[in-house]
Amino acid sequence: MIKNRDNKDKRVELLQKFAHTHFPSMKYMEYAVKVETCTLTKASNLVRNLDDAIGSLFLDLLVDSGMFSKQEIDEIVEIDYLNELFVLTCSIGLIRRNFDQKRLKQPLYCHPWENVLYTKWEDFVWLKEHHHT
Repeated sequence: MIKNRDNKDKRVELLQKFAHTHFPSMKYMEYAVKVETCTLTKASNLVRNLDDAIGSLFLDLLVDSGMFSKQEIDEIVEIDYLNELFVLTCSIGLIRRNFDQKRLKQPLYCHPWENVLYTKWEDFVWLKEHHHT
């Protein structure tokens, strides 16, 4: 279901509530909330998602744990550590979807070729010619 101003992701709300109770500060989460307030003036579906909540709270934990120097935190951010975690969660989601399709005895979903954009027409033609259905 598409999330919007009137139907926000409950997981985000639960994480935020948990953080209010258990985190010493929520500098990055509060910043994310301010960004959401701004984006919602542009469109009602520009709400914080689960990745936003996890990312901002992860930074709050890094800073407030006292276990990392500013230099170490900057390095963690610089090397896109959080993006790698999100790649992992996306991969888990794809595996789950595959299991669901097998459980429901449905074929694996393949997006129609005409709806896939390639950077060069030659690439599209080659792939179309070599695609076996």
